[in-house]
Amino acid sequence: MYPSTPSPRFQSVRGKSLPALRTESEANYGNTRKRSTRSRAYFQLKYDAITHEEFSTLEAFFLANQGSTFSFVYPLEPLTTYTVMFNMDKIEATDINPNRCTTSVELIQV
Repeated sequence: MYPSTPSPRFQSVRGKSLPALRTESEANYGNTRKRSTRSRAYFQLKYDAITHEEFSTLEAFFLANQGSTFSFVYPLEPLTTYTVMFNMDKIEATDINPNRCTTSVELIQV
């Protein structure tokens, strides 16, 4: 289960992804179709001014769960549990003062 603390900030992004295939013919006609039959939720979680200990919690979870799936509850949808994976290859912190940093985490539904 994804850590519930620290809590992502309200500038986080969430949405659905449903890729399409687009082609053009030699006569300049266009064609499009869904690449899959279901959409997938994605989340771009932003963490502003978190302590270094809170970042360490996120970093440890990332290192332990990269390449696997886990459960995630988006704070604004507390009744929905998503099975997700990381949609990123590294986690970084930007130090904003000696005690605080910012980071972001990208998740995508499996």
